[in-house]
Amino acid sequence: MATIANITVKNRLGADVVYAASQGSAGDKNPAIWRQDAAGTNYASRPEFRVTVRSNASNTTRVTDGAFKFPVVDGVTGLITDVLRGTFSFTEVNRVAETTNEDAVTQFSNLFASALVRAICKTGTNAT
Repeated sequence: MATIANITVKNRLGADVVYAASQGSAGDKNPAIWRQDAAGTNYASRPEFRVTVRSNASNTTRVTDGAFKFPVVDGVTGLITDVLRGTFSFTEVNRVAETTNEDAVTQFSNLFASALVRAICKTGTNAT
């Protein structure tokens, strides 16, 4: 079982951005929550990342869902004008070897972090 901790990522300029561990999960179907506390003066204006894990109805799989929100704050009024969102879902099958699940998770996360997939998300246009 993973223990909640701060997550540090790079922004578009290559600077470190810290998502502070705000709330650990209280168990299945309860999210763990991280917030970029330095980005805003209130919770609504801070980027947030949530991960929820649960079993399916027959307990044959574990489903991990992630949700990211990035509020766009007007520099003059301080009001939130938009929210950029990202989600992911990964289903781990209980009946396969742990190493198989580990390899699938590694490849999935590396594909999502690849330069090509990041470019697709940044531009909003698919690879042709």
